[in-house]
Amino acid sequence: MSHPEYIACFGESPWVNYANEPPAGQLRIADPATVNFMADMLASVAKTLPSSLFSIGGDEVNSNCYTNDSLTQRELQESGKTFDQALSDFVQSNQKALAGIGKTPVVWEGERQDAFPNLFPSNFSFAEMVLSFNVSLASDTVVMCVCNKLFLNFNFTLNSLASGFGFPLKTQRR
Repeated sequence: MSHPEYIACFGESPWVNYANEPPAGQLRIADPATVNFMADMLASVAKTLPSSLFSIGGDEVNSNCYTNDSLTQRELQESGKTFDQALSDFVQSNQKALAGIGKTPVVWEGERQDAFPNLFPSNFSFAEMVLSFNVSLASDTVVMCVCNKLFLNFNFTLNSLASGFGFPLKTQRR
């Protein structure tokens, strides 16, 4: 890994407490160096691709990782930001970088974990960015939602999210 200092909870165990898939690790969204690196990297990669759309993720944010990462907690305290504010600033930085090269940002959303508690193991901790956190998105952001095995694609300004019954992760994670 080229920049381990940009990763919170890297390799933590058990991984299910810190990530949706192994190995554990989340970007340090409150660290200015990580924010700048990601914006620069996204723009560098995205400008080589022909599509006008570029996905910046948004699903599977693991707040437990950030809560337990001392460097993230220190950055939040020093900046005076809440987790939601840091996440929103991180997303906005990435969106601005993409807009600067003429790309439209895309975010992914799936099922809210707390909306379907019987589908997820009790120690499984993730959240959907738009559905779970106070994050500001650019008005041209495309939000893609996978709900009940249906793929929905719509512009964020339409303010309409649909939700189905999701996927039974308890049976997939054995």
